[in-house]
Amino acid sequence: MTAAEALAKLKRTVDLDAFPPVSDQEAGDILAESARWSERTGETEYAFGAFVRSASGRLLRAVAAGTTAAAEPSGFAATCRGYLVTDGTVRWEDVGPAHNDPYDFTAAKRRLYDLRAQRTAELIATSDAGQSVHLEQQHEHWVRMRDAQRPFYAV
Repeated sequence: MTAAEALAKLKRTVDLDAFPPVSDQEAGDILAESARWSERTGETEYAFGAFVRSASGRLLRAVAAGTTAAAEPSGFAATCRGYLVTDGTVRWEDVGPAHNDPYDFTAAKRRLYDLRAQRTAELIATSDAGQSVHLEQQHEHWVRMRDAQRPFYAV
């Protein structure tokens, strides 16, 4: 799934134009922060703890930071959970098959609702008494929506 496809999917489930609005750029940034893994690329620096998906569909976690080799090592194809493989100067641990969807949409929606709750809270502080009642209700709505998005972490 490309980033554009993921943003379109997110926009189908969350109305970005609802008050207070969230721009496509902000939603895209939040979606990027919600990535579960990235595709492994050659000659790229990876930090300790980074997750990548190999060409064979395995999820790998960096247990030693470094820079990958130009080509994916042949050892990636024969890995199983717990298997360690060196790729350039990066050391990867196989943590199992990669989830088909690289984005955690539940986490992205939670962050979007939290952003809306924060923006509404800022408006409450600067509004007059009559308007603040409506904004407080709006704030409570976004907090409830955020809390309904329970994070699910599986590796």
